[in-house]
Amino acid sequence: MTALAIILFAIGIVLFLVVLVDMFKKNVLLGVCGIVLFPIVFLYVIFYYSGNRKVVAPLLYFSWIIPNVYIDFHVKDAQEDLAPFFDVMREEKSINCEMTSFISTSNNTNTYKVLCAGEGLSYVKFQNIDEMQTIYKTKILLPMLEVYFRSGQIKADYNVIIGLLSPVSLYACYKITRFGEIKEEWVSNIDTGCG
Repeated sequence: MTALAIILFAIGIVLFLVVLVDMFKKNVLLGVCGIVLFPIVFLYVIFYYSGNRKVVAPLLYFSWIIPNVYIDFHVKDAQEDLAPFFDVMREEKSINCEMTSFISTSNNTNTYKVLCAGEGLSYVKFQNIDEMQTIYKTKILLPMLEVYFRSGQIKADYNVIIGLLSPVSLYACYKITRFGEIKEEWVSNIDTGCG
């Protein structure tokens, strides 16, 4: 289904551009308005599109709505699945976590980004970035993952990128598979947020 959502989204972009070109053909100012205020394109296709409105309008709408509903459904499912982990982090370590985005899909596995911050992270002392990465992993992340995976509440099939915000405004980032294994670790600044 993920591949279908991506294909539908690509079709939606192509149809959006086709309608936008039609707007430019009628009036350059109308085309510019379509770029700046993109919802106008969705109204234009219903009332003024010069091609086959009965076919293009529903295709445009469905190719934008279906992928977004699908992604929202999976994000909510992952948020529910990660709720016990968020609770443990908040209660035991005074760290607040929230899912910030859906990142990508590969090999039928979704990847989500979770960013965490709180006073529990400021108590951990370190001398340099490498030490920060190691200490956050051993003292905070691994014990919390152990508790979470022991709970047996994992239902979804996804990977998670967890970012732990340090007091020096750097994220210690970890890409974790659905089995709890850390695949990658890196340090990111606050602007990119493990991006």
